[in-house]
Amino acid sequence: MLLVLTAAALAQGSSAILMGPGDKLRLTVQGEPAMSGEFTITDQGLGHVYCGDVELGGKTLEEARELIGTCFRDGWLVEPRIGLDVIERKASRIEISGAVVKPGPYYLDAPTTLRMAPSLAGGVAIERSSGVVVLTRPSGERIEVPFDALDGPDGALQLQPGDVVRVEQGKTVYLGGEVMKEGPVAFTAGLTALEAVMTAGGPSPLANLAGAWIARPAADGTKEIIEVNLRRVRRGKDDDPPLRPGDTVTIPESPL
Repeated sequence: MLLVLTAAALAQGSSAILMGPGDKLRLTVQGEPAMSGEFTITDQGLGHVYCGDVELGGKTLEEARELIGTCFRDGWLVEPRIGLDVIERKASRIEISGAVVKPGPYYLDAPTTLRMAPSLAGGVAIERSSGVVVLTRPSGERIEVPFDALDGPDGALQLQPGDVVRVEQGKTVYLGGEVMKEGPVAFTAGLTALEAVMTAGGPSPLANLAGAWIARPAADGTKEIIEVNLRRVRRGKDDDPPLRPGDTVTIPESPL
């Protein structure tokens, strides 16, 4: 899942995020270097600028620029030309946790949807994921969205400051390669390699069942590779090997 934004889109998105305590901004008053400078929005939502204290909490960047311009027009400058840029955001903090590569706090600097959230944290750690994303709002509202539903309306939910996004962890195995639906499959006791493949929609028309393998995480961080001829398993000639949580079953493409 990748987020690619043009410079124009980033600028437009950044301006739509509301200012709040801890946000650091740079003010430029054209032709007036003594009136320019950097400032941080206070816990009360105020920006201390040369012309006075301006209420900026809960305002967009464009609204903040207009308010500061009004402040300077009130007895300071006839027609101030104001530039305002965000140096650092602290008010738009969210948390991303669970089965992601880099869990931790993140700061929204552009409109961000729920489906984008895992990519902010380096992507999903598939081998640890249960295949569900949970969004918890500051109000306590809790929204659960399976991976395969992130492309729908729930995945388009805009994240808000204070949101907590958790990629749920659970006992899963992962199906990769030439299967109809790559991704995590919930692990249940007794789940076998062929059963997992069928749960993923079965092999694709290009699957080389005879060349399949299981990658099994080891305690030292390496992975044990177990070759399994699923063609013989499907014909009843070989046993169907049981899986363990965290296993990855991969079916390569047929060379023909």
